[in-house]
Amino acid sequence: MNFKNHKEVLIGAFAVIILACLFFGFSYLQGRRLFSSSNQFVVIYSNAQGLKTSNPVMKNGLQIGSVIDIKLNPKNPEQIIALIDVQRSVDVPKNTEATIISADLLGAKAIELNWTPSSSVAESGDTLLGKIENSLSDKVSKEILPVKLKTEKMLGSLDTLILNMQHLFSDEAMSGGMGSVQKTLINLEKSSETLKDLLLAESGALKKTISNLESVTTNLQKSNQNITSITANTAAATEKLAKSDIDGTVKELKAASHALNQMLGQINSGQGSLGALVKNKDLYDNLNKTISDLNRVVADLYKNPKIYLGPLGKSGKKADRMRK
Repeated sequence: MNFKNHKEVLIGAFAVIILACLFFGFSYLQGRRLFSSSNQFVVIYSNAQGLKTSNPVMKNGLQIGSVIDIKLNPKNPEQIIALIDVQRSVDVPKNTEATIISADLLGAKAIELNWTPSSSVAESGDTLLGKIENSLSDKVSKEILPVKLKTEKMLGSLDTLILNMQHLFSDEAMSGGMGSVQKTLINLEKSSETLKDLLLAESGALKKTISNLESVTTNLQKSNQNITSITANTAAATEKLAKSDIDGTVKELKAASHALNQMLGQINSGQGSLGALVKNKDLYDNLNKTISDLNRVVADLYKNPKIYLGPLGKSGKKADRMRK
């Protein structure tokens, strides 16, 4: 081999090495691991949210893979298909959710894998459920929107207030307002004069009223001891009343009432002398007749005492002549 051929071989070998370095470097930048085993999964999204190839695939903050391809779904252009590469050492369950998240404040995207423990492990080529997390701008907009609405409402109220203030301080309003203020001041002055005259006219009555109030206060102070004594006596009487045997007295009253009810019952039933008197009409009539005869005898004794008070009394005929 001559020197010219040797030189061409070196140039070709150097070009192959350069191309290999470019390939490996480009693959590394895209997140591909050429010399490591991995699983690839398909994720379908409705919006890519700025997701790009080589964006990391994370699990609890640790990168376990990367996005190796992203394209439109040929069967449905409204969908995005992302192909992700995950380390073979990580068992990804079939119920895994691949959520597009914001990796930093600059808007870089990443895919966060979330799953619950499951015995069903996804195989390479399976499709995972895709979800989209609200971006930082969406979160900020959601938080700022109520403040924006309140600010707009406040600005509207402020604008109305400014218009009212302008109307209030306009020349026409000021002239009418000044007239009202002047009338009010005149009325206040008249009221003040009237009050002054009233106080002057009633000064004597006011002095007398004040003097009476002082006299009443003095009397109350002098009577304070009597009031204290009355209060003490009332307290003592109340204490005695509280200590007295009220229950025993009430029981005695109940017993007396019961005995009286029994006696009235016996009288109503005709038992005893009073019962016989109340219930026996003949006895009642005889008693009335006896009382009537006794009344006549007393009346005759009062009119003709000599008949009854003589030494031996009078005979019937003499008594009749004396009555006539």
